[in-house]
Amino acid sequence: MTVLDPLVVEKYQFNRHIWDVEYDYFPIQRKFVMAIYALFTLASGLVKMSVLLFYRRLSSRSVSPTFRWTMRIMMVVVGGYTIAFILVLILTCNPIEAYWLQVKVSNVLNKQGYPHECINEGADIVANGIISTVQDFIVAFLPSLLCWKLQMPTRQKFALYGIFAIGYSTVAIGALRSYSTYLIYFKTYDVTWGANDCFLYAMLELHIGAICANAPALKVFFKQILSSDRVTKIISRSSKSRSNGSHNGPKQERTKCIGIEVFGLDPNNVLEELLFYK
Repeated sequence: MTVLDPLVVEKYQFNRHIWDVEYDYFPIQRKFVMAIYALFTLASGLVKMSVLLFYRRLSSRSVSPTFRWTMRIMMVVVGGYTIAFILVLILTCNPIEAYWLQVKVSNVLNKQGYPHECINEGADIVANGIISTVQDFIVAFLPSLLCWKLQMPTRQKFALYGIFAIGYSTVAIGALRSYSTYLIYFKTYDVTWGANDCFLYAMLELHIGAICANAPALKVFFKQILSSDRVTKIISRSSKSRSNGSHNGPKQERTKCIGIEVFGLDPNNVLEELLFYK
């Protein structure tokens, strides 16, 4: 989708007002709209499933059965929602090709009309966005329940909340995407110009969600960077530079390691503390 969206916007005139778009582009634009919405729904669902599976791994450690059941229910809901909305999108019109052929100029100008039946596409897409945003909020909020009962210093709890709060930015972007979708279908005829913003919000939502889903992979990185030997070398090197280079310029500040000095974490176990791997 990251590759498809910029190409479609530039090549097929999604960066123009509707009255400036050549008529021959309308059907192909509709094909890409269906493809982009289907890919977004699938990718968004997979990202949420990835995050939920990570929570499930964490919840296997001494948490209440209620939390574990909540994980299972959310995974079923997200999986069912993803499949259902992709099918609804594909089957929006009968026949399926009517989704893009209904805007073909020859069919629009045909006095006999173009025989087809379609559901309310705007209601479907807006509902899709709202439900997806609500799911994003639930997925972002669940770690708060898990973190609150952990026995650790308050500063470390706030560090954890800061990490998981990144997920709330996905919720905000999802809300903006849902609102822009509502404007496209119910408040303006300039759909090509508005779709450009909607596609941008969709890409941001997916990218930030993917970052959140892949955050646990940073465990090895931080373990290497913030290992005790490496930190000792950094501090030692900084001390030598401060003692030997005081005459060459301003006094150098001691190198700070956020995970150690701000949050008071053990340098041997920084990411394990942040991600509950102790």
